[in-house]
Amino acid sequence: MLLRIMSLDLLVILTFRVFGGIFLAVVFAFMSWLLTRPQFEQAMLDSDLLSLVPVLIVGISGGLGAMLAWWNADHARTIKFVYVAVTLGAAMLSTWVTFQYARSITHPTFLTGIGMVRVIYPKDVVIASISAVVISGNVVGGVFYLYRALRHREV
Repeated sequence: MLLRIMSLDLLVILTFRVFGGIFLAVVFAFMSWLLTRPQFEQAMLDSDLLSLVPVLIVGISGGLGAMLAWWNADHARTIKFVYVAVTLGAAMLSTWVTFQYARSITHPTFLTGIGMVRVIYPKDVVIASISAVVISGNVVGGVFYLYRALRHREV
């Protein structure tokens, strides 16, 4: 059934693009996190708007990695613009939402009565943010590429 919809060469192309997208998104996001590490760790403690800058830098760079893996130079200029905007927007949004959620995890404590205390695990926040940008960038890029490949036969 699947081979009637997609040809074998399209499956091979998709396989290489998936692995390339994951690799490039992880490498780009990790390298940008290394460059903005002090600001990223400070952003975990602050709640102002300026603390979002390192998070969005990680999102943009990871989204660029995924976008490069799924890029098709044969698309029209307007299709390329929509692809860039949607992929980078999804990557930045998922990184920001994951960052906000991961740093707001609370645990019960007996020191403050029955209250909850916010506990920040920097490693978990970084891993969650990078994972979010890798998954969202590749899912959006893959869906867009697969739609264009199946509907318009652009490989």
